[in-house]
Amino acid sequence: MSVATLGIWVMACAASVPTQQQAPQLEPLGHYVGEWKFDGNLNGNPFLKGTAESKFILDGSFLQQHLDLRSPNGDDILKLMFLRTWDAKRQQYRSWSFAPGGDSLEWTGSWDADSRTMSWKAERDQDSYTLTSEFKTGGQEAWSLITLDEFGQQKFAATGTNVRTTKD
Repeated sequence: MSVATLGIWVMACAASVPTQQQAPQLEPLGHYVGEWKFDGNLNGNPFLKGTAESKFILDGSFLQQHLDLRSPNGDDILKLMFLRTWDAKRQQYRSWSFAPGGDSLEWTGSWDADSRTMSWKAERDQDSYTLTSEFKTGGQEAWSLITLDEFGQQKFAATGTNVRTTKD
């Protein structure tokens, strides 16, 4: 990397350093922090079990989540990673999910403080995805993931409850 390229990169990073104005918007992401036991259902049938671990990184400007999901019989199915943040320039929450093999999605989100619900939306090819998390008292997260095709027909619907086992 040339010195000029490094200088441009440093200036670009400095421009995106979180400010005090961003801090309040990052607070809702704190609901994800900690270690979680993960249970999911597909059409009411047990579908996934696993664990999740979430923590703030990069001086608190991003939330990093790791999920280790298994089928009910215990076989590994999927490892996922999410990065989430508040984008002050766009005035919205942003998230990126990554899976083995290079699969990824870019999400935009919104927070409803009254219902303590974070809603995320993503699109890829002609499918749309909606991931909703309602943070209940007692360290519980009720979530749903719905995928629709290009005609608005449901392709996939999963729901679940995550229970926090520790909070950092």
